[in-house]
Amino acid sequence: RMAAWQPVSFDAWVATPDDDPIRHRISRKAVDNLSRIGSGAAGALSSGWLRFMPEYSYGEIGLRCRLENGFCQLSGVDGGSAGDDGAGDDSFFILTPGGILPPWIGVKGTGRLIGWNALLDGIDQISSGQVKVEY
Repeated sequence: RMAAWQPVSFDAWVATPDDDPIRHRISRKAVDNLSRIGSGAAGALSSGWLRFMPEYSYGEIGLRCRLENGFCQLSGVDGGSAGDDGAGDDSFFILTPGGILPPWIGVKGTGRLIGWNALLDGIDQISSGQVKVEY
C-alpha cells in the first residue's frame, strides 16, 4: 500500500529458489553487506583467517521485510528462526552455511525490527560505497 508515493505497508520476500541446482558462492564484500543489514555490525570478516578468502559457499539466502507503521519486521530463511538452539534469542538466518566446497559461511540477523528509513539509509550507504569494509 502506498500513500503520497511512499510505501506504507508491504510484504516482500527475496530468496534462493527451491531446489536451485546452481553452485552457491558469495563474495566477502557481499557477506559483510548482508551482515550490516541484519545486525548493523561492520566488518564481520575483517579478522581471522576468513578475511583471506575471496568467496564462500552457502546453502540458502533469504530476507523478508514486512513493513507496517514505519517499521520493517525482518525474517530470513526457513521462517527465520536461528534462535532454536535454546538460547532464547530472536535471531534469524539471512544466509545459511552449506554447499559442496569450503569455506562455508552463514549470516545471522540479530534485529527483527528496524525503522523503514533507517533500513533505506543503510542500503543507500552500502550501494553508494559510503560504508567502508576493511580487510
